[in-house]
Amino acid sequence: MDPQRTSNPWQEDHEIHRRRAREPLRPRGLPSRRAPVSLWRRLAGLLLLALLLGLAAWLYLHAQQAASPWVLGPPDSGQAVQPAPPASSGMGRA
Repeated sequence: MDPQRTSNPWQEDHEIHRRRAREPLRPRGLPSRRAPVSLWRRLAGLLLLALLLGLAAWLYLHAQQAASPWVLGPPDSGQAVQPAPPASSGMGRA
């Protein structure tokens, strides 16, 4: 047995942990803080996001129009449009 070691293994563990606690922490792996993102890169990301949202909206509206071709009204049949009868206001004629 090593004469410098104590007979109590729990005390040995305690000493090891105390020694490690006194040492400064070493950075391990990637740094926790993210690298700063430049303004141009952020603007490019926002532009890309806006383009993707615009494309999604266009595809949605295009699909709606394909499902219902009368979105903009009935097709022109060549006849004059008849005016709608006046709506009764409820007052006057019985």
